[in-house]
Amino acid sequence: MHRDRRSIVVAALAVLAIGSAALAGSDQAALELLRVMRVEKAAMNGGDTTADAMIKANPVLLPYRDVIIEWVHKTMTWEALEPKVVAIYSETFTDEEVRQAAAFYSSPTGQKFLDKIPELTKKTGAIASELAQAHQAELKAMIAARGQELSQKTPGH
Repeated sequence: MHRDRRSIVVAALAVLAIGSAALAGSDQAALELLRVMRVEKAAMNGGDTTADAMIKANPVLLPYRDVIIEWVHKTMTWEALEPKVVAIYSETFTDEEVRQAAAFYSSPTGQKFLDKIPELTKKTGAIASELAQAHQAELKAMIAARGQELSQKTPGH
């Protein structure tokens, strides 16, 4: 009986070890994909973008832009982000999907795609901004109409 129990424990530990190795493999594949996609570089270059987004949302922060950038570089380190980002990729994609994505992003076409993302994002943002401006009057009218609806629903109006 004692030997059977030990065999069960050894088998259970082996299963756990295999599961841990598989997870480590998934994490390793995700790490490789992130490396090929240059995610660390993109994340570490985000200080200005983060500061500008915060200032756009709250212009009072403009005189503190340099402080915000310093804070981002101090707190949003790759060492802090990497395990969480790896976990997200490992949970979202299978090992095979991660390997296929890494193969694509390692190819010349994949590298060109990564090189062009900032330019494409900027151009897409400009198109969205143009569309928003072209339909700004419509949005104002919709907001005004909703404001009227809300004021009519408010007691005392």
